[in-house]
Amino acid sequence: MLAASADLVYRHAPPADAPHVTPTMPAADVILWASVNAAHALVDEGNFRQAILAYEACLRRLRDTAAALAAVPPPADLAVPDVLSHNSAEDSETEVSGEDATKTNDPAQAVAAADREIRLYLVRAMYVHAKAQKDANTMRAALEEMRSLCADIDYTLPSADGETANGETANGEPASGEAPNWPSLTPDQGLLLFDLALLEQSVAQLTSEQPEAERTLATIDQATEALTHSTQLFTCLSQWGKEQQKKPKPKKLFFSPRLATERAAYGRSLSAKLSRRREEQAEFERQRQESRDTWLRQQQDEERRREEMQRAAEHARRIEEERLLRETEEKNRALREQMAAERELLASERDHAAADHEAGSAKRKSTARVVDDDDDPVTSTNAKKYKSKAIVSESDDDMDADDDAADRTPSPSGTPPPAESDNDSDNND
Repeated sequence: MLAASADLVYRHAPPADAPHVTPTMPAADVILWASVNAAHALVDEGNFRQAILAYEACLRRLRDTAAALAAVPPPADLAVPDVLSHNSAEDSETEVSGEDATKTNDPAQAVAAADREIRLYLVRAMYVHAKAQKDANTMRAALEEMRSLCADIDYTLPSADGETANGETANGEPASGEAPNWPSLTPDQGLLLFDLALLEQSVAQLTSEQPEAERTLATIDQATEALTHSTQLFTCLSQWGKEQQKKPKPKKLFFSPRLATERAAYGRSLSAKLSRRREEQAEFERQRQESRDTWLRQQQDEERRREEMQRAAEHARRIEEERLLRETEEKNRALREQMAAERELLASERDHAAADHEAGSAKRKSTARVVDDDDDPVTSTNAKKYKSKAIVSESDDDMDADDDAADRTPSPSGTPPPAESDNDSDNND
């Protein structure tokens, strides 16, 4: 079923061996369509990522040159239909626009049609890539692009009493029990709506298959909302397609109403599965939040412990610094006292030395005065008889000792003791 749906999305692409050249484009833009065909080849080879990049490059080229293309007047005898490509000759002969062979010579309209077509190629490449890689994000991007393409389609989903959560009754019919009233809807637009519903359902399917760690409650809620719209749209398309087939001159439909009914039934079963996934996701996120809260508390406790340890270390460091500072101050004070004592001792020694020096100076001065007195002219004849004070003192001591010895020694009879000379008297003086 999914493979057939993928072929329906691929309907917009022309055969790979058929060059796609838009008549209203200048000859230089053949490079654009050659690039488009190269992107088709990448899709056929399964190189979806490179194909997506190639289609995006083609869109940039087309949009960058749109103004220049609009400025070039097209030939008067050249026209282009609104729908530029089909998969078969039967499709090309079928009325697809809802009008009688509507054609245009306006380059701006041709550029808009080409832009729409390349975007459809891009959506298809993103769709098959997301299906192959189980990539829900790429599928969501394809869905957003398809919603942009369907923005100008006038359709309204019916709503009535007794509808289910999916906007439909239990048998898969529209809630009103009647086909939707879409009088202006063309078969080409119906196919776009079918592709839109298919992408919405695919987003829901990939979301339900995602691991719990890769999805969130928000993405599940978005997928549920898209699935609700998809199931209702498939139901309405099925009814609309059946009504079109009942007309005397039915229009060519590009999708099967039966396939739309099957898709609606699959959407209902997928909705129940998605509801279970939401409950599981809620429990998973609750446990994950509890684990995160526990981890945060542990981190906060660890941070507090680190801060306490840092504060304790800082306090110990300050205490050690204060202790070292006190010890240093005590050592400095003891050193200052020792230095002061040494200075006092040195000063005392200097004072004693100065006193001794002054005493010696005084003695030398007195001796010098005695010598100066001997230089008097009156006593100059006796100058050689005078000695220094120290010598005179020693001589006097020796003489006194000799005198004492002489006194103790008996003199020879008849010899009188020697008389004291005048010089000795002077020395004693």
